[in-house]
Amino acid sequence: MNVEKALQKEYGSDVKLAYDYDSMAYVMLKPGDGRYDEVKTGKDFLKGLKHDIGADLVPKDVLNLYRKAGYV
Repeated sequence: MNVEKALQKEYGSDVKLAYDYDSMAYVMLKPGDGRYDEVKTGKDFLKGLKHDIGADLVPKDVLNLYRKAGYV
């Protein structure tokens, strides 16, 4: 999340950070880049996570890890 926020501050709020399993590295995507629309931002992920927690879809041990990391 912090890296994505830093990239957005430098390159614009529409920048997304994605992990590329083929190259085993993170890549920065901008509008127009391949698969840009398929990638969720960290903020999108947290919104979905909070929904899933509210719906009791997240196992307690996983929820505890997110809590320790400060995401919830």
